[in-house]
Amino acid sequence: MKLTQFKFWMVTILCFTFMIVPINLVFADQEQPVGKVITIRGNVTARGMDSNSRNLFLKAPIFLHDTIKTNQGRIQLMFKDNTLITLGRNTQMEITKYAWKPGDAKSVMETKIHEGSFRIMGGAITRIAPNNFKTHTSSGTIGIRGSMYAGILQGSLLTVLFQGGKGIYVKNDAGYVNIRRPGFGTKVKGNTHPPEKPSKFTSKEIIEIEGPVQGIGSR
Repeated sequence: MKLTQFKFWMVTILCFTFMIVPINLVFADQEQPVGKVITIRGNVTARGMDSNSRNLFLKAPIFLHDTIKTNQGRIQLMFKDNTLITLGRNTQMEITKYAWKPGDAKSVMETKIHEGSFRIMGGAITRIAPNNFKTHTSSGTIGIRGSMYAGILQGSLLTVLFQGGKGIYVKNDAGYVNIRRPGFGTKVKGNTHPPEKPSKFTSKEIIEIEGPVQGIGSR
C-alpha cells in the first residue's frame, strides 16, 4: 500500500471514530437516571423509550424520555438540579429533554403535559439557564424563571396559576403573556386562542387548581 493511501485510510478511520463517540456518549447519558420518586400515593407507572411500562415506587429512578402516568395515584419527583414536579390523578407527563451540569448555561429541562394536573417548582436550571426550562402542552408552552406554578390541562383548556418567585410566561402561536404576581393566572382555550390577560384567581379557582396536587410531598 502506498504511503498516501495509508494516510488517507488512517484519516478516514480517525474521523469516523470522532463522529461516533459523541453519539455513544449521548445514548450512555440516557441510561442514567435524571431524577427519582420522593413521594408516591397509589399506582403510578412510567413508560420508557423501549415502550415497556414499569410500576414506580419510593426512590425509583426516573429517566430521560420516560412518560409518567398517574392513573388514580399521585406522585412527586425530584430531579438532579432539585426541580420538583408534583402530578395529580389522571395525569400524563413526558420528560422530553434533560441535561444538567452545575454552572453550565447549556443545561436544559423540557417536559410535556398530555393531560391532568401538575405543580412545578424550578430548580437550579431555572437560575442558570431560565430560557431552557419549559413545559409544553397541546395548548401552549409555559416558561419559568426560578418560580413555582400549578396548572391543569383538561382537553384543550389549559389553566395556569403563578404561585411565587420571579415570574412565568405562557405562550402559543396566537399570543404571549407574562405573569409576575402570585395568585394571578391565565387560561388558554386551545393552541389557536391566545392566552387570556392575567387576572387574579378567586379562592374557588385556586382550590380547583391546587387541590389535586396538595397533600403530597413538600411545597
